[in-house]
Amino acid sequence: MSREIEFAITTIPGLEDVAAQECGGLGITIEATSSGFIRCRGKKENLTRLLLFTRTVLRVLDPIFQGNFQSQGDLEKHLFRFSWERFLRPWQTFKILTIGRSSLASDRFLTLRIKDSIVDRLSLKQGKRPSVDTKNPDVTLTLFLGDSNVTVYRDAAGKPLSFRGYRSQAGEAPLNEVIAAGLCNILGWQGRGVFIDPMCGSGTIAIEAALISKGLYPQRSRPQGFAISHWPDKKAFGWQDSAEFSPEPLHGEFCIIAADRDPKMIKYARQNARRAGVEMDIHFVHSPFNQLHERTAGIRSGLSSSGENHQEFILMNPPYDKRLNLQDDPGLYTDIGDTLKQQWSGAVAGVFTANGNQAKHIGLRTDRKITIKNGPLDGRFLIYTLY
Repeated sequence: MSREIEFAITTIPGLEDVAAQECGGLGITIEATSSGFIRCRGKKENLTRLLLFTRTVLRVLDPIFQGNFQSQGDLEKHLFRFSWERFLRPWQTFKILTIGRSSLASDRFLTLRIKDSIVDRLSLKQGKRPSVDTKNPDVTLTLFLGDSNVTVYRDAAGKPLSFRGYRSQAGEAPLNEVIAAGLCNILGWQGRGVFIDPMCGSGTIAIEAALISKGLYPQRSRPQGFAISHWPDKKAFGWQDSAEFSPEPLHGEFCIIAADRDPKMIKYARQNARRAGVEMDIHFVHSPFNQLHERTAGIRSGLSSSGENHQEFILMNPPYDKRLNLQDDPGLYTDIGDTLKQQWSGAVAGVFTANGNQAKHIGLRTDRKITIKNGPLDGRFLIYTLY
């Protein structure tokens, strides 16, 4: 049985509690949490499980070099003595991402010095120099800088885990997959009942909801694989390049509806769902929101034929002007509020938007308001219980 190690994950700021809950479900201990960053403790094989089975984690980071340093010279001495050959082969490519600032030197200078130390060390020890590839490297290193503290992590994911691989068609402002999965979790969707995205766009929210209902691990469509497959010590983390993973047991009866008033987006959403393996688990409906209740009555009533009362969940990410250059039109949000109030009694609804001014026109009392970063914007997730 492997010993426990320290590692870290990153997530979207605002989803730390959801990501920590997922980690806990895999037997991982949370050590500390800050904005978008969680320090953890667990067994080495937990890193592999995080890559495959978590829905709200962006990166999984293994610390390989860290310390507090008195000066730039002190840091450089340790960098050039460090055994980089344990983590990188001379024929492999790498890149370095830098986060934070240091009093020792500029972030650009420190990045260059780490690159030089890696290249020089491998050239000395193994007679060949690895090269830098900023687009598709074998190994990604993330440099976290504090005042006098430096930590270098190797990234087990490579591309962020939000790159699921199923979305090749998208609208003008597609929602990050990790955010979509996080919104489903916060709203209370556990894969059972009726789930409706009335403004589905390219289908990300509905697809993530379906993956939850089917018990399918979110990275099953990821074509680019994971950086851990290039690690010299990958087997110590339980990684198998040809491993097969079975779905979890189904959660029970569910009905998922993805609707949009734009037929082109319905086409895109269906194509993306097909790539994700959940096309047959989603009902695609061409309809504006204010007509959706009537048009989906038959679909929703089919789930109730068993006699069980199924909770309805409505989750939407309406368009907003900062992303789509729309005019400031409160009518959209007024219509959302009126439709929710008049047609969807008994449902739990969530509206995710970065336009707080327009969202006020929904006119309903919120149960919860949560701030979740959406790129450079502060998104607001507004949750309503409809009576």
